[in-house]
Amino acid sequence: MYIPTPVAAIVPRLPTLSMTPSGTMTPSLTKTTTNTRTASLTRTDTRTRTDTRTRTDTRTRTNTRTWTATPTHSNTRTNTRTRTDTRTRTDTRTRTNTPTRTNTRTNTATRTATNTRTNTPTRSNTRTHTATATPIRTMTPSATATRMAGTLVPADMMGLVGRDPYFEVNNNQLNTQAIDQMGIEMARLGVRWVRIDIRLPVDYWASDAAVVTAISRYDYFINTVAPRHQIKVLLLLNFDVIMGVDANELSRGPYSTDPKYGPNYNKYMQVWMTRAWQIVARYGTKIGALEVLNEQNRLPRYTSNGPVGNAVPATVVAQLTTTLYRACRGGGLQTYCAATPIILGGLHPRGSDAQVGIPAQTDMAYLAAIYASSAFQLAYSELGRWPLDAVGYHSYPWELAVIGVRSQTQAYNRLRAQLVALNDPLRPVWVTEIGYNVAYSTQTETGQAAFLGDVYRVLASRLLSDGSREIPVVFWFKYEDFPPATGINAQQWGLVHIPFVAGNCTGGACYQPDGRPNYYRLAWYVYRDLH
Repeated sequence: MYIPTPVAAIVPRLPTLSMTPSGTMTPSLTKTTTNTRTASLTRTDTRTRTDTRTRTDTRTRTNTRTWTATPTHSNTRTNTRTRTDTRTRTDTRTRTNTPTRTNTRTNTATRTATNTRTNTPTRSNTRTHTATATPIRTMTPSATATRMAGTLVPADMMGLVGRDPYFEVNNNQLNTQAIDQMGIEMARLGVRWVRIDIRLPVDYWASDAAVVTAISRYDYFINTVAPRHQIKVLLLLNFDVIMGVDANELSRGPYSTDPKYGPNYNKYMQVWMTRAWQIVARYGTKIGALEVLNEQNRLPRYTSNGPVGNAVPATVVAQLTTTLYRACRGGGLQTYCAATPIILGGLHPRGSDAQVGIPAQTDMAYLAAIYASSAFQLAYSELGRWPLDAVGYHSYPWELAVIGVRSQTQAYNRLRAQLVALNDPLRPVWVTEIGYNVAYSTQTETGQAAFLGDVYRVLASRLLSDGSREIPVVFWFKYEDFPPATGINAQQWGLVHIPFVAGNCTGGACYQPDGRPNYYRLAWYVYRDLH
């Protein structure tokens, strides 16, 4: 899912800010977080047996005597005796067995830092602030809520779309505390892959220094936080590599041969590839995989009068993907990414809508056009293989429903059939986005948790004909909720909610500076227990 930054909102400025206070500031902060998990299991077994026996014995004796006296007199005497003996025996046995097992685990962490602020020379002022933060909700999942025998998925399949470091830069300062906290939370979840979108708020005309400064905002997460928690990074090289420029420029000529990158390049493509080259050379093997573009077959609206639901030409996507693949495998970037997987950007299931002079195109037709491009065909003939390592796909259920696909199984059977038809039968698929917004329509938190579990279990079971996994990794969208928080357009996709606070911050909303979630959804527990 891609939500572009309006072109008019981009100001290509990255000033350097330096401040030297005239005093010493030492605020005091105490935070106590208590996390309690209780699992309780009660089983009651009651058995009742009733045995009733009834015996009835009835005996009847009748004795009749008659005599006659003369002249005429008759006398009859009858004696009848009846004896009934009834015996009833009832035996009832009841056995009740009630074992109860309760496990309670409580972790309490307290962090205290004390600072003092003093302004000199004429006045001394000491201000102490103490705050105690307690999560507003404590989740108590049952012991068997999500972990079911025989349904665990491979640990290295667990991916998550993270909060991009770009959003943690305010007033030219990087909030490393929030980035650290995201790493901690992901480690607790067992995340093995995180997808990060590299966003550079610099347009065509930005200086080289400004571009380098913008890229450097990602250094701390890629070089420090991700390795600290053994999390691999899927770096998305999206349209945000050139923020502030309409992505539809990719469709506009003139195209020419670039001396470094090859044929069929326009201005946008040249700038995009130059920055992609810089990024790959900067981070090298710290990047676990590279994704080339995102939902390029169904674009959002970039300008007020621009198109919507259109696609970047498949030939352009093929050219960018091929150039990067060749550079990594044997060209100028080989030192940095010789073995780094190159992922074709996640396709949108709905494909593109008809535009003036351009017919609508399904997602499968778009994929076929990429494979049929001159760039892909030439690479295949020269290299003996297609110039990519996996195809990205975004199997959101409501988007699938629009095209008549009712399940994840049907979606990936359909995609596999197309790859077989394109002479690429063993190509893996990476699900670079799939998610569930609990604020959308009648969707619920319980529904989100159930859907997440089903997706991972179903996709983990899919194998290719050579026995390898068809879908090596699935990236759940998303780690955190993002704005707006409420209303008909609320974006409550996250496994966690980080409190929004007042302020003017990058991205349109300010998060609590320490990045600590105050809310863990049920899906958080499902994700944690899947592997």
